[in-house]
Amino acid sequence: MNSPNVQPSGELDFTYIFDISPGLIFILDKENNILKVNRELASRLNTTPEKLTGTKCFLCMHLSDQPAAGCIMPVMLQDGQEHTAEMFVSNLNGWFTITVKPLFDRAGNVTGSMHIAYDISELKASEEALRKSEDRYKKAQEVGHVGSWEYSLDEKVFWCSEEGKKIFGLDLETNHFTAGQLLRRVVEKERVSQALIALVERYEPYDIEFDITTSDRLVRKTINSVAELIRDKNGNPARVTGVLRDITGSKGVEKALREEQYLLSALMDNIPDHIYFKDLESRFFRNNRAHVESFGLTDPKELIGKSDFDFFVRDGALLQFNDEQEIIRTGLSVNKEECTIRNDESVNWYHVTKMPLRNVDGKIIGTFGISRDITSRKKIEEELGLKNEQLLKTNAEKDKFFSIIAHDLRSPFNSFLGFTRMMVEDLPSLRLDEIQTIALTMQKSATNLYNLLENLLEWSRLQRGITSFNPVRFIGKPVIVENMQLIQESAIKKGVMLVLEIPDNLRIFADENMLGGIVRNLVTNAVKFTRRGGVVTVRANRVPNRGVMFSVTDTGIGMTREMIGNLFKLDVNTSRQGTDHESSSGLGLLICKEFIEKHLGEMNIESVAGKGSVFSFMLPDPPESHPIP
Repeated sequence: MNSPNVQPSGELDFTYIFDISPGLIFILDKENNILKVNRELASRLNTTPEKLTGTKCFLCMHLSDQPAAGCIMPVMLQDGQEHTAEMFVSNLNGWFTITVKPLFDRAGNVTGSMHIAYDISELKASEEALRKSEDRYKKAQEVGHVGSWEYSLDEKVFWCSEEGKKIFGLDLETNHFTAGQLLRRVVEKERVSQALIALVERYEPYDIEFDITTSDRLVRKTINSVAELIRDKNGNPARVTGVLRDITGSKGVEKALREEQYLLSALMDNIPDHIYFKDLESRFFRNNRAHVESFGLTDPKELIGKSDFDFFVRDGALLQFNDEQEIIRTGLSVNKEECTIRNDESVNWYHVTKMPLRNVDGKIIGTFGISRDITSRKKIEEELGLKNEQLLKTNAEKDKFFSIIAHDLRSPFNSFLGFTRMMVEDLPSLRLDEIQTIALTMQKSATNLYNLLENLLEWSRLQRGITSFNPVRFIGKPVIVENMQLIQESAIKKGVMLVLEIPDNLRIFADENMLGGIVRNLVTNAVKFTRRGGVVTVRANRVPNRGVMFSVTDTGIGMTREMIGNLFKLDVNTSRQGTDHESSSGLGLLICKEFIEKHLGEMNIESVAGKGSVFSFMLPDPPESHPIP
């Protein structure tokens, strides 16, 4: 599909009209205040657009303190329709055809107007001249309605209309001129002379452009002249009649357009953003260099006719296609961030603006877009998000640490100090059995304090990353038995039975100290929340091709789903007393979780309130470089 030769819609059209159009364009609010003017109008008024902004239209154009007679803006404000009229503008000293277009807000209310004016002074002058000399200007009116001229083949003289004289810079009081008088103004004399001879002798078309200069050579103009040969009644060449136009201005516009096109191409090919145009089927028909290179291509032609389906995974390409079809259907622009996945599985983020592409008649003929690669920014945002999460976790850990110190550590100390004060003050009056009871209670408090301090120190080492991790191969049962013996005494005193179900030759790949800490903490917790007469069972079995599965099962008081969900949330207080009012900080479970994750395992918890809990975890087999014999 060939690329439509159109200007992009939206802001690009607006800029093009204001900066390039030879017409005079200005925008007013409802009170005739100038909101914006183009450069051509400001130049004609010998000022700048900035100085005109905010002034009254009739003051700038008509040097009047009120709207000029015949102004069509009040009519437009009343009916909200476009109107066109011809007016003489005093400050521009000329006649203009002025088209007034209403501007609306989103609710459909008229908020102001856009005025587009074209200088018709020359046209008015030509009409006036034609009225005064209908015969002489009839042919000129048919050909061009500008300056006219006539060359008599018999008399060898030129006649020029007044406008023609002005264009050539000739004496306005003189009616006839020799060929030499005219050719003195022509830069390429020979070419112009030969064109006239060819018309007369061979009846070749005469339609040429040539440059002329004023008598002082200071001003150079470009002229377009069209003529035809007139024969007498006998069919012999009699005269040449033609029209001429000063096209210096249009040539300037053409030059400006070429320069504008060059600047636009330079901008498109050097801007790092991706700029692309698509047809109604979302196929590329124009792309800037950055967009072409983003697909690994070097020749822009390689991208013509292709679509996003040629470069992106189907789901992503379909989303972009649907976006563009919606733009074509509604005429509404899209501005968003989107993630793209290419066929080579590379992932990129872009900030995308897509707009409808319209032709000169306002019909939507496709879409165009500008995409900026924001992948680096997204990565930074992701890193910041992770750091914020880490910061929140660190703050929660700090709060948890201080909470344990303020409550779980201080309370046993208060109890311990109370008993020591009692022994100091009441020792002479205490019986031996009372002293023994106090001593046992103090021992229990000291043991709890010691275990809590051990957990605090271990957790602190984990958070600072200084806990050593040295997994080795060993027989698991002796290590587990050794750690369970540390809890045996408290279990017996509480009347809780400990059961161990583990094969004698079960080999494990783990850090012995960490595994001991996991077993010790999980069994201690199970005993703590199991009533007298209950059972705590420790099991371990190999799961083929996976590793060793451990579980600690109790017949204790269990937990609700909500309690399980909050177990490892540092910002939620999950501590509760054991069945014999034992203290609990929840720190032991946190240490178990981190020890297990250090082994690339995961803790699972199943519990029913009032019936008991099962804490299980898998210690994966080592990699092939450390096989278990």
